[in-house]
Amino acid sequence: MLRAEEANLLHALALARAAQHWDDAIGCLQGLRALYQRTGRDGEWARLVEQVTPEFIDPATGGPLPGREDQWSIITQYRVQLATDARDWPAATRLQHTRLTWNRNQAATALATPGDQLTPLQRNQIRTLAITLDQLADILSFQDDPGCLPFYEEALSLYQRISARTDEAGLALTLGNAYLTIPGVRDLDRAEHWYQHSLTHRDDRHTLGRAKTLWGLGTLAYVRFGEARDAGEPQPVLLAHLNTALDRLQQALALLPADDAEDLAGVHNQLGVIYSEVGDTRQALRHYQQSIAHEEARGNTYGAGQTRHNIAILLKEAGRSGDALLYARAALHDYEQVGPGAAQDATDARDLITRLEHDSA
Repeated sequence: MLRAEEANLLHALALARAAQHWDDAIGCLQGLRALYQRTGRDGEWARLVEQVTPEFIDPATGGPLPGREDQWSIITQYRVQLATDARDWPAATRLQHTRLTWNRNQAATALATPGDQLTPLQRNQIRTLAITLDQLADILSFQDDPGCLPFYEEALSLYQRISARTDEAGLALTLGNAYLTIPGVRDLDRAEHWYQHSLTHRDDRHTLGRAKTLWGLGTLAYVRFGEARDAGEPQPVLLAHLNTALDRLQQALALLPADDAEDLAGVHNQLGVIYSEVGDTRQALRHYQQSIAHEEARGNTYGAGQTRHNIAILLKEAGRSGDALLYARAALHDYEQVGPGAAQDATDARDLITRLEHDSA
């Protein structure tokens, strides 16, 4: 539907900006954001945000222009996401803390009101605060900071307070990811608990959310495989974990829309990892290359670099050092394009290039 209405949304946005109808402008932007982010048009979205930002934000303070406070919070959210995509963690964290302070103040009265007495406006203020907490936790989680958990937990309690079941399901998925991937809080049983919580709180029609949760369960099964292998478990146990991972990821892939470049890239990359593990170089390459195509479609240079790095390792282990070197150099180029946010990845790529050059000499 959004694809069909894109021209109307852009025209309506221009009219709203000219007439200074700021709520209408935000409504158009929300639709365009969903369309551009889900279809890999991140560059167009970034340019659009840059164009409208001066109409809402005081350049001297970074705060809202008078009378545009509500819209300021949403525009700042857009800027946070763009900074996150660029892996500019200081900017993303600073902007999100500013949003959190603002939205907590806005929700102060609602937070002091009994749940059965909340007005629709107050419920929305609480939900906005929960979303802000959730997003700050995401920024910390991306940096493997265990400090994300208190923010996630506060957001969850707020969603539950206003019976925001869909939001609760989304946050449960995020908690599963946190317990799976953050070294300081890693707990596979808790990760599985939250993934299952997410599935049980989702309507069957929410196919994207279900796909993301199945992706998480697939990744969890692969991690359990790694732990079982390190513990010397027998081959049938290892194969059971890998088959579970493969099944969950294939289910996720079947549910994802064909133009969901972001999630398709991630699932194909994970499938590439699994096929690499069992020595099926052909299938691994097929999934990795599809992942790169989706990452490049959405302009995610960092993600493309990670997948190229994975291919370089795959080809090195397959005895194809010359081909591996080409992919390692391409991965390094991607990381260098990203900048400081990918500095460690670039160092790892250089180390791999050195080893490959030595092997090829």
